Amino acid sequence: MCHSFFKINNIQANIQKYELIKINAKEKEDLNIEGVKIKKVNDEEGNRYLGFYFEYNNKRSIYKRKIKEIVDKAAKIMRFKMLTEKQVTAVWNMVVISQIEYQFCYLEVNVKK
Repeated sequence: MCHSFFKINNIQANIQKYELIKINAKEKEDLNIEGVKIKKVNDEEGNRYLGFYFEYNNKRSIYKRKIKEIVDKAAKIMRFKMLTEKQVTAVWNMVVISQIEYQFCYLEVNVKK
């Protein structure tokens, strides 16, 4: 579909650099565009695009692990700094919370009633 769009708008794309990510895919069929086989990049430990991590089987564990890493890294950096309460609050609200929210974009939260 995107390749048709590129042709219509006279955009050149390097098909050899295309990557295919299949999430919960049942079919084992490869994708071919103009006779070029598109490489699959489903890493067992997860894939990262634009700072967002996901696994081929769409498990939630990688999201939870990444959020924990974000909090642990921020705490480790701020632990020995001479920061005021306002500075810590500002860094937490502007940097850490936004990183966590970005990871939550694709993570469904189950709320028990």
